[in-house]
Amino acid sequence: MLGATVVIANGTMLHCSATENKDLFYAIRGGGSNFGVAATFELRFYPQRPTAYNGTLTFSSDKLQAVFETLDKFDISPG
Repeated sequence: MLGATVVIANGTMLHCSATENKDLFYAIRGGGSNFGVAATFELRFYPQRPTAYNGTLTFSSDKLQAVFETLDKFDISPG
């Protein structure tokens, strides 16, 4: 998250980011709740691969070493 517009308890709308209203920015990024209502978010997106796998695979314990060796061959770095 790069920034947000937050409505605080007295009805004031504040823009917060790493350079503006820093305390509020870091609070809404994981400090808990009750800091206000986020009206907008500014987000940074990252390039993604064109395909993705989603599912559950189950292997018997005697295959564990081979599974890890195979997974180590995949490049899972972003981009």
